Amino acid sequence: MARDVISMIIADHRDIRAVLGRLRREPAARPALLVELAARLVAHDRGEEEIVYPEITRVDPREAEHALHATAEHQRAEQMILSLLDIAPGAAEFESRLDDLTGVVTRHFAAEEEGILPALAAALPRNRLEELGHAFARLTAEEIRIGLSAGNR
Repeated sequence: MARDVISMIIADHRDIRAVLGRLRREPAARPALLVELAARLVAHDRGEEEIVYPEITRVDPREAEHALHATAEHQRAEQMILSLLDIAPGAAEFESRLDDLTGVVTRHFAAEEEGILPALAAALPRNRLEELGHAFARLTAEEIRIGLSAGNR
């Protein structure tokens, strides 16, 4: 089944939000969930930075500033995950930092779903969106594999 890059990104957003929710509800599973979150989020970010943002900037140069801002948000979220890895999962500070991370990620996803993704849909034909989806899937699958294997060492 061919899937376009936009539906894949939205599905990733949903899955990452679910992991964030589990981090809140399942304190005993936090170490493993943080590894999963880091792997999924970094893979997703790399897919966007290497596949989606260059394409939207190429077809709609007005989106270049949004792509730069989104890349900076990716870096911020990734740093926030690293800081969570240094805190005991049961500590009050963990909850506070998880709230901060959840807010950053949620706002970022909403901005993409309301800005870059509709612009991409308007600028590209369906077959190109599906080509990008294939590239995005390959890249993110490899990044997740690497991230999960590194987290389990």
